[in-house]
Amino acid sequence: MSSNGTDLTVGFVSSSVAVLLFGSNFVPLKKYDTGDGMFLQWVLCAAIWLIAVMVNLILHCPKFWPFAMVGGCIWATGN
Repeated sequence: MSSNGTDLTVGFVSSSVAVLLFGSNFVPLKKYDTGDGMFLQWVLCAAIWLIAVMVNLILHCPKFWPFAMVGGCIWATGN
């Protein structure tokens, strides 16, 4: 079993990686004309949802934490 300090470290490292990767997901698209961006945003959201569903099924549907939806709602509202 890991200690709370290790869990905290893993959490901060994971958050840092997420900030870098999610913040740079639009960089490759700068060289393409995306129009108004609505279709692009829809495809991006659908792809993220599909990957999340696949991971959820691979992990055999782990316990769902409703508080985790807050981050998703804030992200969706910001987009």
